[in-house]
Amino acid sequence: MTDLQMRLDNLLLREAPSLAKVLRPPASSAELDAAERELGARLPDDVREAYLWHNGQETHYQVHEGQDTQWKRHPDFFAGFAWNSLEEVLRCWRLNNDCLDGLLRDYGPEQDRLVSANQRVRSDWWNPAYIPIARSNTGDCLCIDLEPGPVGSVGQMIEWFDENSGDEHPLIAVTLRSHLQDLAGRLESETLKFSDEMNCWVEAPSGREVLNGGSWSMS
Repeated sequence: MTDLQMRLDNLLLREAPSLAKVLRPPASSAELDAAERELGARLPDDVREAYLWHNGQETHYQVHEGQDTQWKRHPDFFAGFAWNSLEEVLRCWRLNNDCLDGLLRDYGPEQDRLVSANQRVRSDWWNPAYIPIARSNTGDCLCIDLEPGPVGSVGQMIEWFDENSGDEHPLIAVTLRSHLQDLAGRLESETLKFSDEMNCWVEAPSGREVLNGGSWSMS
């Protein structure tokens, strides 16, 4: 476990215990290797480190009311996005690849250029080099980008929209590690809090919900 991970574990136990308890046990190196074989790519070291810390999170739980059973959502580790287990990473990745294959088959290669280009993030609607490490309840994803634009960097974190209307994929952080460092820093500076009442991350002291995937340094 890295110093950052120990620091975050302590902060989460103190500041967001309801979130800390739904983080899953670590993935194994063998599980990571198997995931990489299917993805056909080596994950950045900081992404591997994160999954050796926690293999994502539990996302839902059952509530029994009389004879009725309801599924409710656990709090999201990333603001508005649940941290995917490796199994869920692969499931989302396969699903989006299948959707892309259908678009290319039905409409041709131009359908893979629905998003206007910028210099950091490519203009693909979806790219198999996007690794979906987190997912919202509407199907949008936070992805590790392994094929960035000309001035982007491999391993940058982007937000991918399930139904993109022509906007660019926003850049969330230059790396997952930097994103987690920002989270730790904001918890220590008390400019970010977890609200049990709202079941989400909020700005302090305003109490405003943090959105955009928990882009702590950009919100």
